Amino acid sequence: MKNFTFAMKWHEILKPYSDDIRREVYDAIIEYVATGTVIEMQPLARMAFDFIRYEIDEKARRKEARLAKKQQKEAQNTVTTTETPANVTTSDPADHQHGPDKITDEYLASR
Repeated sequence: MKNFTFAMKWHEILKPYSDDIRREVYDAIIEYVATGTVIEMQPLARMAFDFIRYEIDEKARRKEARLAKKQQKEAQNTVTTTETPANVTTSDPADHQHGPDKITDEYLASR
């Protein structure tokens, strides 16, 4: 289901025109948002619709840009790696030759 916001300024602009022209433009707006198709209209209705269509398309472009930017930020915040981080030791503690990590036979015997 597609949603769109009908701008009241469109209604205000079309008020002075005949009911037929207004209906044509309203039907064209709904058809365009629902299917992307521009229907046949009288020249005056077509002119009004073309201005409105520009606004509809511009809002859609801005929305897409916001969504793309949001997805890009989310992707940057997600760390996905299969490599072992540099600060993680994967060696056997018995291999250490210094410090308290050194495991000796003497230490093991005292346990």
